[in-house]
Amino acid sequence: MIIRSIAAIALGLAITAGVCAQDYPTRAITITVPNPPGGMNQIHAQPLSAVIEKLTKQPAPVVNRPGGTAAIGTAYVANQPDGYNILVTTPNLYLVI
Repeated sequence: MIIRSIAAIALGLAITAGVCAQDYPTRAITITVPNPPGGMNQIHAQPLSAVIEKLTKQPAPVVNRPGGTAAIGTAYVANQPDGYNILVTTPNLYLVI
């Protein structure tokens, strides 16, 4: 029983050491706003960019990708293979009765 506990603790420490060794982020984190500049999403994205830059010590540019009722910018972020993109948007919900 004690040997199993020691083995479990050693395995947990080995896994944790491997996770902590990874460096993230290593490059800029892009904040995408799927609306034209000057809207409410842009107003929310600018302070978020400043906070992310301060916390990660990496640049966090805000990029506007308007068009298609936010579909173009949303599809762009959804199709990115890495974890260096953030989407700032509001839900577009319309109820038709």
